[in-house]
Amino acid sequence: MLRALKSNMDYRKNIESVFGRHAFDHALFYQYEKALRFELSVSGSAIEMFTTAWGKAETILSEVFSKDSDLYACWSFYGASRYLSSLSVFREITECGIKIPKLNESWCEADEDDSNSFRHFLLFKISSSTAKNWLWGALAQDLGIRPRIVGKVHLVDLENKIIAHPYDDRGMDIYSPDSGLMQNLFDQFNSYLLDYDRDVMESAFGAL
Repeated sequence: MLRALKSNMDYRKNIESVFGRHAFDHALFYQYEKALRFELSVSGSAIEMFTTAWGKAETILSEVFSKDSDLYACWSFYGASRYLSSLSVFREITECGIKIPKLNESWCEADEDDSNSFRHFLLFKISSSTAKNWLWGALAQDLGIRPRIVGKVHLVDLENKIIAHPYDDRGMDIYSPDSGLMQNLFDQFNSYLLDYDRDVMESAFGAL
């Protein structure tokens, strides 16, 4: 089964030095004072919800990520203490056209609510051209659309200091410690912001 190679990789350390220890948390929006949460789909058939979410998310990420930057993907999923019990989630990844490289960092954290469950993490570099595969898989997972990714996806542009967390077809969180970059995203994609949390974001970035 996949194992992190013994090397001098510091992917996790380098990312957390920029974004802090919450970089790979669920609900990234609530972990940072100035983050953005975008509403991707609302209603309709599964296909309508997916295509709406895909269109919005791809538009945002094409603005967010530089085509010349090395990106990182952090994929996390729940399972038993050993990867061997999670072969099905690896098959789903493969069906998305994603290959986990040998150079990766892996770790796991015990579930606070279930001593028999662990959250496994795999972190590695990806090309900007494969970011769309990760986006597709993340958005498809709850709609019955295949292929899909089971688990959570965080995409990181470390050079430009920005992290995106498309949590499912409903929404995507984005954070950067660069306040100017975040202000630009707030202004440019204001109509995509999730109304439920709009007051919080307008307080942080200013109402248009």
